Amino acid sequence: MKVAKYILGILLIITGLGVITQKSIIAGIAFVILGVVLLPTVSDKLKENVSFWQNKIVRYVSYIVLFTIAGATVPKSAETSSSKEENKPKIVIKTEENTTEQEPATAQKEEPLIKYEIQEDLTTVIHYDKAPSYFVLIDKVNLKNDSFVTEIERVINKIVSEKGGKITIDFFDNKKALELYYNSNYGINIGELLNKSENNLLAQHSIASFSGENSADMHYNTLYIFPAASKDNPNVGKYVKTKEFNPNVK
Repeated sequence: MKVAKYILGILLIITGLGVITQKSIIAGIAFVILGVVLLPTVSDKLKENVSFWQNKIVRYVSYIVLFTIAGATVPKSAETSSSKEENKPKIVIKTEENTTEQEPATAQKEEPLIKYEIQEDLTTVIHYDKAPSYFVLIDKVNLKNDSFVTEIERVINKIVSEKGGKITIDFFDNKKALELYYNSNYGINIGELLNKSENNLLAQHSIASFSGENSADMHYNTLYIFPAASKDNPNVGKYVKTKEFNPNVK
């Protein structure tokens, strides 16, 4: 009986050390402790020095508890993992012989552009730098955040790809404001200055202005957000800014 306990104890200790190397510390320690206390020499010493260990019920309950802890926390075997891998559905890629060309991968879907309309009926104004001006009407922008800036940048990419890089583009989300700007001293009528209410209208609805390939501007490619407003404007002031924006031309 003692020989069997020695063999079992040593096997449990070896098992515990192996489990520890698999980074399952709790299970490994439980196996090692169980193996050690099963060794007759250790068990006899415990009986001499620990009174409750003399009780057979206590000893067997301890064995069961240690074995339960070890079994519950031991890592799953490699065979179990590999069998699960084998049971996973496999993707089979078939290729035809003598195929010289591969079908192009499905292109990533691009987000649709916001609705915009270039006012082709308005005469383009040629600035001092010989850049043509385009006046663009868009839907009313959502001022809850600045995501509209990214949407406008994507429209600029599209227009520049079609019209060329040396360009001026003004964006408005109000038709009246667009026409007011076009007919004012900012557009074709040098002599017509705006009054306070007209300036307020532009401050709210002149959404952005892009100046492309203009070495005399702040940047070679400059994007103004709410160019007719000041930073202390209660409605749009927090979005007023000037930044460099280099269009992504396709």
